[in-house]
Amino acid sequence: MNLLRAALVSTALLTGHAAVGQAYRAHGTEPFWDLTITPSRIVFHRDEERDVAPTPARRPIPGGYRYLTPRFRIDVTREGRCNDGMGEREYSDRVRVYFDSSPETNLDGCGGAVLRPLRLASTGWDIVAIDGARVSGEAYRLDFDEAGRLSGQAGCNRFSGPYRETGNLLRPGPIVATRMACPGMRMTHEAKMLHLLGGPVTLRYPADGNFLVLTGSGVTVRLARQ
Repeated sequence: MNLLRAALVSTALLTGHAAVGQAYRAHGTEPFWDLTITPSRIVFHRDEERDVAPTPARRPIPGGYRYLTPRFRIDVTREGRCNDGMGEREYSDRVRVYFDSSPETNLDGCGGAVLRPLRLASTGWDIVAIDGARVSGEAYRLDFDEAGRLSGQAGCNRFSGPYRETGNLLRPGPIVATRMACPGMRMTHEAKMLHLLGGPVTLRYPADGNFLVLTGSGVTVRLARQ
């Protein structure tokens, strides 16, 4: 798991506000920057710049709250779905960082919980567990394209087919797969996945938009957003 993925997993535990013992994270692009707020301190990074300040009391503002430090001001607001412009993920909060000494360097970005996608199209997922058994690696994945087709692997052969999504229900069409034999449990994992995709599948996001659970035909598959 890379550092970005680890940060996303941590973010998935949040609800948009820094809880006791947890860190609130935000980030932005053009230029790239990131911000971590804990109950005791605020850490800001941008290029080679790093600022650390004690976490002040949170002040209410319309639609959100504010942190005011001697170096910068942070405004966190709820303004619908926030996209950082560099990916498919959308976040619960709009986060703005203001530097009083250099107004032209004020920053705009996103933070808080990752929202569940409005639809599966153009999303990619790593399969992390099949019926409670942990799995990992490049051969465990599931992707949904804009043309209404899914594709992936569940340990062995590549498979693909059409799908329709209605609310929290996924209806895969006929699924075709290659026919290579694989050692160990990989064939068992694949058989379970293809059995799942043989009928209607219930979609559930147990934490936030970084995680997805597929349930159907007596099989449960857990996925993490790529």
